This record gives sequence, C-alpha cells and structure tokens, in this order.
Amino acid sequence: TNVVASTAHLETHCIYLRELYIKRLIIEIKNSATSDDDVISEIRVIEEKWKRAREWKATSDWQEFGQILIDLKIKLESHVEDGIKTGIREFDSIRGGFKPSEIIIVGARPSVGKTAFAGGIALKIAKDGKKVGIISLEMSNVQLATRIVSIISDIEFWKIDQSKLNSSYEVEKLNQSIDDSSNLPIFMSEKTGVTISDIRAKAMKLIHKNSLDVLFIDYLGLVEPESNKNRNREQEVSAMSRGLKLLAMELNIPIVVL
Repeated sequence: TNVVASTAHLETHCIYLRELYIKRLIIEIKNSATSDDDVISEIRVIEEKWKRAREWKATSDWQEFGQILIDLKIKLESHVEDGIKTGIREFDSIRGGFKPSEIIIVGARPSVGKTAFAGGIALKIAKDGKKVGIISLEMSNVQLATRIVSIISDIEFWKIDQSKLNSSYEVEKLNQSIDDSSNLPIFMSEKTGVTISDIRAKAMKLIHKNSLDVLFIDYLGLVEPESNKNRNREQEVSAMSRGLKLLAMELNIPIVVL
C-alpha cells in the first residue's frame, strides 16, 4: 500500500500548487519593474497578474436558484430528515435535532452538569447508529466513559468513580451495562493543549478511519489559541468559535461545543 496513490490529501496538494503559482506571479511582478518595455503596457500586464493573484481562491461554486429549488423538491419528496436526533423531545420538535454544518454551544456555569448533559445526548446518538467523536480536554477518557456508563446503568457517578457500589445487584448491573455498551460507535480523545488545527486534524483522521456524524468538544475554554500574542481573550475565543464553525461547514457535520 505504500506505493498506491491516495486522494486523501488531494485538495491540500492542489492548494500548495496554487500557492506556488501565486508566488511565481509575485516574482514576475517584482521583476517586471526592471524591464525596458513600454510603461503603459507594463502597467496593464502587472494589473492583470495582480488581478489573477488576488482571485486565486475563487471557485466555481455558484448555483442557480432554480437548481437549488429542484434539490429542495427532491428533499421534500424523499422525506429525508437531515437532523441528528438528540433524544430531547422538545428540542427535536422545534429544531429537528442537530443539523449538518452547524455549531451548537452548550453554555452553563461550572459543575452544573454540562458534560453529563452532552454525554447523554452523545449516548442517544450512538445508540441510533451514528458515529460520535468526543474530544475531552477536561477529563480522561476513563472518567468520561464512567459518566456515560453511569447514565446507562442509572448508578450514581460517584459510586462508580470511587468504586463504592453498595450491593452485588449494582455490581452486576454495572457489568451488564459495560458489556451492552462496548460496541457503541463512540470515539474519544483526551489529549490536552490542542488548537483548532489539532481538532481539525483529529476529526479528519477519524473520518478517514471510521467516519464521523457529530463531534463533541469539552470544553471551549481549554482549547489552546493559535499563536498570536497580540490578541486578548475575547478575540481568541471569537477566532476559535469561527474556526470551529468553518470546520463544521467543511466536514458537513454538527459540532457541539461545551
């Protein structure tokens, strides 16, 4: 397999080629100032090259409204629901679940149950057969798994975490819950000190390996900012939120951020 060409990074390599093309144009623009050609003609040539350099990101992604309406009719006729159900009846009724390419913020004060709340939703989604990715920056994978098993078994988290089960019934119930949930399509990452770029790399790797339907991040406050010492915290959080939104649009999956 080492000699087989792969399309996994085709888009990235195309971007590299286009960047090199722009660098060549800039070099040509710089060197053209020393030529002995007619000045007016030279200005036109420089303007044309500069225009091409500025428009290098432009792509043919325009779509006629009539074609979009046809896509809408196909969706309506096929009765396809594109939202991922959360298991919260009121939320699913109002919004239709989590939609692809959107970012959902779960905000609350510390220690009021954000992780348990998100864990319950992730569990419901996984039980429906969807692939769930969880990037946990606050607790280890084992701690997070303990919270999810606590939801499944209906045994208090602290009992499992501190190994203080009261009876053989609770022990048997816990073991049965672990066995029943061992095949759930949930994937966890506990590495700390990650940036938005790291999150993107993790998500892309999981997609190529197992697919991914929804990504949970716990939590935004522990995501490391990209290297820019001139930003204050508000600007950092704004940049990270924007980066996550762009990632959700790129991957076409919902991203739930605590």
